[in-house]
Amino acid sequence: GDLFRSVSYDGTEKVNTSDASCLEMPMAVLVNGSSYSAAEFFAAALQEYEAAVVVGFVGGFIIGKIKKSRKYLWGAVMGLLYFAVLLIVSLILKKGLDSGMQHILTTLILCTASGAVGGMLS
Repeated sequence: GDLFRSVSYDGTEKVNTSDASCLEMPMAVLVNGSSYSAAEFFAAALQEYEAAVVVGFVGGFIIGKIKKSRKYLWGAVMGLLYFAVLLIVSLILKKGLDSGMQHILTTLILCTASGAVGGMLS
């Protein structure tokens, strides 16, 4: 199936496909400042195909270390920001919302909660 679809400025569309079957095993996508495009796009694609639930624990942990006060609140904010990035990438990739409201709400709650937990544990 399709792995990644991109459209250049001149309108040329490129689709990377695979003939391999779906990999069904636990997986983690680590995100940091150096993984900007690849990790976020991969995580968003996994989420859109309902193959993964994406959380923002690491962002909450890092902001908690930096801010040193109200860590859980800053962690929750980072989780919300991460959810916003995922939602925007999903909108771009799918050109709309295919997922039901329950899936979007679940992802919002998990991202916010995991960011808050990351902040508290920092």
